[in-house]
Amino acid sequence: MPYRESPPDPRLSRFVECFGASTDAGAPQPVRVVPDGCVDLLFTIAGDGREVRAEVFGTKTRALEVRDSEPVGKLAVRFRPGAARRFLGRPAHEFADAAVELGQLWPDAAELAARIAAASGFAARRALLTRALLARLGRAEVPDALAELVDSAIARIAGARGALQVAALAT
Repeated sequence: MPYRESPPDPRLSRFVECFGASTDAGAPQPVRVVPDGCVDLLFTIAGDGREVRAEVFGTKTRALEVRDSEPVGKLAVRFRPGAARRFLGRPAHEFADAAVELGQLWPDAAELAARIAAASGFAARRALLTRALLARLGRAEVPDALAELVDSAIARIAGARGALQVAALAT
């Protein structure tokens, strides 16, 4: 299955850009990933579900090429700019140009990854990840006033596709 994206559950749409999935058919092809200001959560499933990696990929300052050594299936969630902290508990700048094992951030990451790997198909995997994100959102800290202002500024910039002058944010 080539890469495909789908919108998030409406309860997550303020925080999640999209879910993505792919499965290699034959030899894996390199994939070019360009900076987009987002943090991604990626589950990589190999060996017919016997092996699974759960990683957080931070915002990128440069393009990179991803190459898998064997055919894999992938399930990803792309957080909107500024939204990952609510789910990961740490500011996005700590992940810039890095990949971090999800187990370093979520104590239940291995269990979730195993359930995702065992699930059959994209819809079932996406449903498991959606439930996990909604549970985390319910436990997330209530943002302070400054965080709300930053979130509002990010939303306005994204809504204008970057064509918003800084002076306009002050109003």
